[in-house]
Amino acid sequence: MKALVVTAPNQPAVQEIPEPKPGRYDAIVRIEACGICNSTDRKLIEGTMFWAPPFPIVLGHESVGIVTEVGPGVRKFKVGDRVSRPLAFWPGSEPGLNVAMGGFAERGIVRDGAAMAADGDESLAENYNVQRQIVLPPNLDAVTGALAISLSETASMLRHLPNLRGKKIVVAGTGIAGLAFTLWAKLAGAFVITLGRRASRLEEAKKTGADATVDTTRDNFPKEILQIAAGPVDGMIEATGDAALAGRLLEALSEQGFAAAYGVPPTGTSYDPLWKSHPVEEHLSFPWVADLLARGWIRPDWFISHTWPFEEVLDAFEQAHRGDVRKGFVKIGGAS
Repeated sequence: MKALVVTAPNQPAVQEIPEPKPGRYDAIVRIEACGICNSTDRKLIEGTMFWAPPFPIVLGHESVGIVTEVGPGVRKFKVGDRVSRPLAFWPGSEPGLNVAMGGFAERGIVRDGAAMAADGDESLAENYNVQRQIVLPPNLDAVTGALAISLSETASMLRHLPNLRGKKIVVAGTGIAGLAFTLWAKLAGAFVITLGRRASRLEEAKKTGADATVDTTRDNFPKEILQIAAGPVDGMIEATGDAALAGRLLEALSEQGFAAAYGVPPTGTSYDPLWKSHPVEEHLSFPWVADLLARGWIRPDWFISHTWPFEEVLDAFEQAHRGDVRKGFVKIGGAS
Protein backbone atom coordinates (compact mmCIF):
# COMPACT_ATOMS: atom_id res chain seq x y z
CA MET A 1 0.00 0.00 0.00
CA LYS A 2 1.05 3.63 -0.47
CA ALA A 3 2.16 5.75 2.48
CA LEU A 4 3.95 9.04 3.16
CA VAL A 5 7.41 8.12 4.45
CA VAL A 6 10.15 10.47 5.65
CA THR A 7 13.37 8.65 4.82
CA ALA A 8 15.79 11.29 6.19
CA PRO A 9 15.59 14.92 7.35
CA ASN A 10 13.56 16.94 4.82
CA GLN A 11 13.10 13.89 2.57
CA PRO A 12 9.37 13.00 2.46
CA ALA A 13 8.21 10.63 -0.29
CA VAL A 14 5.21 8.49 -1.17
CA GLN A 15 6.36 4.88 -1.06
CA GLU A 16 5.00 1.35 -1.03
CA ILE A 17 5.05 -0.21 2.44
CA PRO A 18 3.70 -3.53 3.74
CA GLU A 19 0.01 -3.90 4.56
CA PRO A 20 -0.83 -3.84 8.29
CA LYS A 21 -0.78 -7.26 9.90
CA PRO A 22 -3.84 -7.69 12.15
CA GLY A 23 -3.83 -9.65 15.37
CA ARG A 24 -6.65 -11.08 17.46
CA TYR A 25 -7.63 -7.69 18.93
CA ASP A 26 -7.04 -5.58 15.82
CA ALA A 27 -9.33 -4.06 13.21
CA ILE A 28 -8.23 -3.15 9.70
CA VAL A 29 -9.18 0.36 8.57
CA ARG A 30 -9.44 1.92 5.13
CA ILE A 31 -7.99 5.33 5.89
CA GLU A 32 -10.10 8.11 4.37
CA ALA A 33 -8.42 11.33 5.48
CA CYS A 34 -5.52 12.67 7.52
CA GLY A 35 -4.80 16.20 8.66
CA ILE A 36 -1.54 18.06 8.16
CA CYS A 37 -0.18 19.38 11.45
CA ASN A 38 2.20 22.11 10.38
CA SER A 39 3.84 22.14 13.79
CA THR A 40 4.39 18.48 14.69
CA ASP A 41 4.62 17.15 11.13
CA ARG A 42 7.05 19.87 10.09
CA LYS A 43 9.36 19.12 13.03
CA LEU A 44 9.16 15.40 12.25
CA ILE A 45 10.12 16.05 8.63
CA GLU A 46 13.01 18.30 9.65
CA GLY A 47 14.19 15.90 12.33
CA THR A 48 13.75 18.43 15.17
CA MET A 49 10.94 16.75 17.14
CA PHE A 50 12.38 15.55 20.45
CA TRP A 51 10.23 12.40 20.72
CA ALA A 52 10.52 11.25 17.09
CA PRO A 53 11.51 7.65 16.34
CA PRO A 54 14.44 7.08 13.97
CA PHE A 55 14.00 7.52 10.23
CA PRO A 56 12.35 6.22 8.12
CA ILE A 57 8.97 7.14 9.60
CA VAL A 58 5.40 7.14 8.31
CA LEU A 59 3.73 10.48 9.09
CA GLY A 60 0.18 11.29 10.14
CA HIS A 61 -1.49 11.61 13.55
CA GLU A 62 -4.89 13.07 12.59
CA SER A 63 -6.28 10.15 10.59
CA VAL A 64 -9.82 8.82 10.22
CA GLY A 65 -11.11 5.78 8.36
CA ILE A 66 -13.67 3.01 8.01
CA VAL A 67 -13.28 -0.40 9.66
CA THR A 68 -13.27 -3.13 7.00
CA GLU A 69 -12.26 -6.21 9.02
CA VAL A 70 -12.15 -7.13 12.72
CA GLY A 71 -10.18 -9.76 14.59
CA PRO A 72 -11.99 -12.46 16.62
CA GLY A 73 -11.26 -10.74 19.95
CA VAL A 74 -12.47 -7.27 18.98
CA ARG A 75 -15.56 -5.85 20.74
CA LYS A 76 -14.99 -2.09 20.56
CA PHE A 77 -15.09 -1.78 16.75
CA LYS A 78 -17.30 -3.28 14.08
CA VAL A 79 -17.18 -3.30 10.29
CA GLY A 80 -18.48 0.03 8.96
CA ASP A 81 -17.46 2.11 11.99
CA ARG A 82 -15.64 5.34 11.27
CA VAL A 83 -12.73 5.53 13.70
CA SER A 84 -10.01 7.97 14.70
CA ARG A 85 -6.24 7.56 14.72
CA PRO A 86 -5.66 4.35 12.73
CA LEU A 87 -1.93 3.61 12.42
CA ALA A 88 -0.29 2.32 9.25
CA PHE A 89 1.00 -0.54 11.43
CA TRP A 90 1.42 -1.15 15.13
CA PRO A 91 4.67 0.42 16.43
CA GLY A 92 7.53 -2.06 16.37
CA SER A 93 5.84 -4.54 14.04
CA GLU A 94 7.69 -3.55 10.83
CA PRO A 95 11.48 -4.01 10.96
CA GLY A 96 13.31 -0.98 9.61
CA LEU A 97 10.22 1.27 9.56
CA ASN A 98 8.61 3.44 12.24
CA VAL A 99 5.33 5.30 12.65
CA ALA A 100 4.64 8.81 13.90
CA MET A 101 1.72 8.02 14.02
CA GLY A 102 1.38 6.66 10.50
CA GLY A 103 -1.98 8.00 9.35
CA PHE A 104 -0.85 9.03 5.86
CA ALA A 105 -1.35 5.55 4.46
CA GLU A 106 -4.02 3.76 2.47
CA ARG A 107 -4.84 1.33 5.27
CA GLY A 108 -4.25 1.17 8.96
CA ILE A 109 -4.95 -0.63 12.19
CA VAL A 110 -6.79 0.08 15.44
CA ARG A 111 -6.48 -2.09 18.53
CA ASP A 112 -9.08 -2.99 21.16
CA GLY A 113 -7.12 -2.54 24.37
CA ALA A 114 -10.27 -2.78 26.49
CA ALA A 115 -11.04 -6.25 25.13
CA MET A 116 -7.45 -7.30 25.78
CA ALA A 117 -7.72 -6.11 29.39
CA ALA A 118 -11.07 -7.88 29.85
CA ASP A 119 -9.43 -11.09 28.64
CA GLY A 120 -6.57 -10.75 31.11
CA ASP A 121 -3.94 -8.73 29.19
CA GLU A 122 -3.74 -5.20 30.63
CA SER A 123 -0.49 -4.26 28.84
CA LEU A 124 -2.24 -1.63 26.68
CA ALA A 125 -4.73 -0.33 29.26
CA GLU A 126 -3.01 3.09 29.31
CA ASN A 127 -1.50 2.98 25.83
CA TYR A 128 -1.36 6.36 24.08
CA ASN A 129 -2.50 5.02 20.71
CA VAL A 130 -5.26 2.77 22.05
CA GLN A 131 -6.78 5.56 24.14
CA ARG A 132 -7.10 7.78 21.06
CA GLN A 133 -8.71 5.24 18.74
CA ILE A 134 -12.39 6.14 19.12
CA VAL A 135 -15.58 5.42 17.14
CA LEU A 136 -16.96 8.64 15.61
CA PRO A 137 -20.62 9.73 15.60
CA PRO A 138 -22.31 8.16 12.55
CA ASN A 139 -23.23 11.50 10.97
CA LEU A 140 -19.70 12.93 11.09
CA ASP A 141 -17.83 12.79 7.77
CA ALA A 142 -14.18 11.80 7.52
CA VAL A 143 -12.62 15.25 7.14
CA THR A 144 -14.70 16.75 9.95
CA GLY A 145 -13.85 13.75 12.09
CA ALA A 146 -10.15 14.37 11.47
CA LEU A 147 -10.69 18.02 12.40
CA ALA A 148 -12.19 16.81 15.70
CA ILE A 149 -8.83 15.25 16.57
CA SER A 150 -7.01 18.54 16.17
CA LEU A 151 -9.65 20.54 18.04
CA SER A 152 -9.79 17.97 20.85
CA GLU A 153 -6.06 18.25 21.45
CA THR A 154 -6.49 21.93 22.31
CA ALA A 155 -9.78 21.49 24.18
CA SER A 156 -8.12 19.00 26.50
CA MET A 157 -5.92 21.76 27.95
CA LEU A 158 -8.94 23.52 29.48
CA ARG A 159 -9.10 20.99 32.31
CA HIS A 160 -5.60 22.08 33.43
CA LEU A 161 -6.27 25.84 33.40
CA PRO A 162 -7.95 28.10 35.97
CA ASN A 163 -11.52 29.23 35.41
CA LEU A 164 -11.32 31.66 32.46
CA ARG A 165 -14.66 33.38 33.01
CA GLY A 166 -14.19 37.12 33.20
CA LYS A 167 -10.42 36.88 32.71
CA LYS A 168 -8.23 38.63 30.14
CA ILE A 169 -6.44 35.95 28.15
CA VAL A 170 -3.79 36.15 25.44
CA VAL A 171 -3.65 33.43 22.78
CA ALA A 172 -0.44 33.43 20.74
CA GLY A 173 -0.86 31.95 17.28
CA THR A 174 -3.36 31.96 14.43
CA GLY A 175 -2.83 28.46 13.12
CA ILE A 176 -5.37 25.77 13.88
CA ALA A 177 -4.27 25.57 17.53
CA GLY A 178 -4.39 29.32 18.09
CA LEU A 179 -7.80 29.64 16.46
CA ALA A 180 -9.10 26.73 18.51
CA PHE A 181 -7.79 28.17 21.78
CA THR A 182 -9.40 31.49 20.83
CA LEU A 183 -12.74 29.70 20.44
CA TRP A 184 -12.43 27.70 23.68
CA ALA A 185 -11.36 30.72 25.72
CA LYS A 186 -14.24 32.79 24.36
CA LEU A 187 -16.75 30.01 25.07
CA ALA A 188 -15.32 29.84 28.61
CA GLY A 189 -16.18 33.52 29.14
CA ALA A 190 -12.78 35.21 28.69
CA PHE A 191 -11.86 38.48 27.01
CA VAL A 192 -9.54 37.11 24.35
CA ILE A 193 -6.58 38.88 22.72
CA THR A 194 -5.19 36.78 19.85
CA LEU A 195 -1.69 37.34 18.49
CA GLY A 196 -0.36 36.59 15.02
CA ARG A 197 1.79 37.78 12.14
CA ARG A 198 -0.69 37.93 9.26
CA ALA A 199 -3.57 40.36 8.93
CA SER A 200 -5.75 37.78 7.18
CA ARG A 201 -5.25 35.24 9.96
CA LEU A 202 -6.00 37.83 12.62
CA GLU A 203 -9.31 38.49 10.86
CA GLU A 204 -10.01 34.76 11.04
CA ALA A 205 -9.30 34.88 14.76
CA LYS A 206 -12.02 37.51 15.19
CA LYS A 207 -14.50 35.11 13.55
CA THR A 208 -13.67 32.41 16.09
CA GLY A 209 -14.02 34.69 19.11
CA ALA A 210 -11.10 37.12 19.50
CA ASP A 211 -12.18 40.39 21.11
CA ALA A 212 -8.94 42.04 19.97
CA THR A 213 -5.90 41.11 17.91
CA VAL A 214 -2.24 42.16 17.95
CA ASP A 215 0.35 41.88 15.17
CA THR A 216 3.52 40.35 16.63
CA THR A 217 5.67 41.61 13.76
CA ARG A 218 5.54 45.02 15.44
CA ASP A 219 8.29 45.41 17.99
CA ASN A 220 6.07 47.06 20.61
CA PHE A 221 3.45 44.29 20.65
CA PRO A 222 3.74 43.63 24.46
CA LYS A 223 2.84 47.29 25.05
CA GLU A 224 -0.14 46.94 22.71
CA ILE A 225 -1.38 44.01 24.78
CA LEU A 226 -1.07 46.07 27.97
CA GLN A 227 -2.97 48.95 26.37
CA ILE A 228 -5.81 46.74 25.13
CA ALA A 229 -6.11 44.93 28.47
CA ALA A 230 -5.64 48.13 30.51
CA GLY A 231 -2.86 46.39 32.39
CA PRO A 232 -1.28 42.94 32.70
CA VAL A 233 -3.37 39.98 31.54
CA ASP A 234 -4.56 37.06 33.66
CA GLY A 235 -3.25 34.28 31.48
CA MET A 236 -1.53 33.28 28.27
CA ILE A 237 -1.68 30.27 25.96
CA GLU A 238 1.29 29.92 23.62
CA ALA A 239 0.55 27.90 20.47
CA THR A 240 3.38 28.76 18.09
CA GLY A 241 6.43 26.92 19.42
CA ASP A 242 8.43 30.18 19.15
CA ALA A 243 10.50 30.42 22.34
CA ALA A 244 11.63 34.00 21.62
CA LEU A 245 8.04 35.16 21.20
CA ALA A 246 7.03 33.31 24.37
CA GLY A 247 9.75 35.14 26.29
CA ARG A 248 8.52 38.57 25.23
CA LEU A 249 4.91 37.73 26.00
CA LEU A 250 5.75 37.49 29.69
CA GLU A 251 6.20 41.29 29.72
CA ALA A 252 2.39 41.56 29.65
CA LEU A 253 1.55 38.84 32.21
CA SER A 254 0.37 39.67 35.73
CA GLU A 255 2.35 38.31 38.66
CA GLN A 256 -0.48 35.91 39.52
CA GLY A 257 -1.22 34.98 35.90
CA PHE A 258 -0.68 31.62 34.22
CA ALA A 259 1.44 30.89 31.16
CA ALA A 260 0.43 27.66 29.40
CA ALA A 261 2.67 26.30 26.64
CA TYR A 262 0.98 24.22 23.93
CA GLY A 263 3.50 24.84 21.16
CA VAL A 264 6.64 22.70 21.06
CA PRO A 265 9.87 24.61 20.36
CA PRO A 266 12.38 22.93 18.05
CA THR A 267 15.23 20.92 19.53
CA GLY A 268 17.88 23.30 20.86
CA THR A 269 15.45 25.96 22.10
CA SER A 270 13.30 26.11 25.21
CA TYR A 271 10.69 28.22 26.94
CA ASP A 272 11.24 30.41 29.97
CA PRO A 273 10.54 28.32 33.11
CA LEU A 274 7.40 30.39 33.79
CA TRP A 275 5.76 28.59 30.89
CA LYS A 276 4.12 25.34 31.99
CA SER A 277 3.18 22.54 29.62
CA HIS A 278 0.27 20.18 30.15
CA PRO A 279 -0.44 16.70 28.78
CA VAL A 280 -2.40 16.52 25.53
CA GLU A 281 -5.35 14.28 26.35
CA GLU A 282 -7.61 14.62 23.35
CA HIS A 283 -9.27 11.27 24.09
CA LEU A 284 -10.92 12.93 27.10
CA SER A 285 -12.43 15.78 25.08
CA PHE A 286 -12.89 14.04 21.72
CA PRO A 287 -16.46 12.76 22.30
CA TRP A 288 -17.59 16.25 23.36
CA VAL A 289 -15.88 18.03 20.44
CA ALA A 290 -17.05 15.45 17.90
CA ASP A 291 -20.62 15.88 19.15
CA LEU A 292 -20.38 19.68 18.82
CA LEU A 293 -19.23 19.26 15.22
CA ALA A 294 -21.90 16.66 14.46
CA ARG A 295 -24.60 19.02 15.81
CA GLY A 296 -23.25 21.90 13.72
CA TRP A 297 -22.47 23.98 16.80
CA ILE A 298 -18.89 24.35 15.56
CA ARG A 299 -18.49 25.04 11.86
CA PRO A 300 -15.62 23.23 10.09
CA ASP A 301 -15.15 26.16 7.70
CA TRP A 302 -13.96 28.27 10.62
CA PHE A 303 -10.82 26.15 10.50
CA ILE A 304 -10.51 24.17 7.25
CA SER A 305 -9.08 26.02 4.27
CA HIS A 306 -7.76 23.20 2.04
CA THR A 307 -8.31 19.58 1.07
CA TRP A 308 -6.19 17.58 -1.39
CA PRO A 309 -6.21 14.11 -2.94
CA PHE A 310 -3.47 11.75 -1.74
CA GLU A 311 -1.70 12.16 -5.08
CA GLU A 312 -0.96 15.78 -4.11
CA VAL A 313 0.24 15.11 -0.56
CA LEU A 314 3.79 16.40 -1.16
CA ASP A 315 2.48 19.63 -2.71
CA ALA A 316 0.06 19.91 0.22
CA PHE A 317 2.93 19.84 2.71
CA GLU A 318 4.78 22.50 0.73
CA GLN A 319 1.72 24.76 0.77
CA ALA A 320 1.31 24.26 4.49
CA HIS A 321 5.00 24.98 5.10
CA ARG A 322 4.71 28.28 3.19
CA GLY A 323 1.92 29.35 5.50
CA ASP A 324 -0.74 29.27 2.80
CA VAL A 325 -2.96 26.84 4.72
CA ARG A 326 -5.11 27.54 7.78
CA LYS A 327 -5.86 23.84 8.21
CA GLY A 328 -5.73 21.20 5.50
CA PHE A 329 -6.66 17.54 5.10
CA VAL A 330 -5.51 14.92 2.61
CA LYS A 331 -8.27 12.67 1.30
CA ILE A 332 -6.82 9.20 0.97
CA GLY A 333 -9.46 6.56 0.33
CA GLY A 334 -12.87 7.71 -0.84
CA ALA A 335 -13.45 10.33 1.87
CA SER A 336 -16.73 12.21 1.65
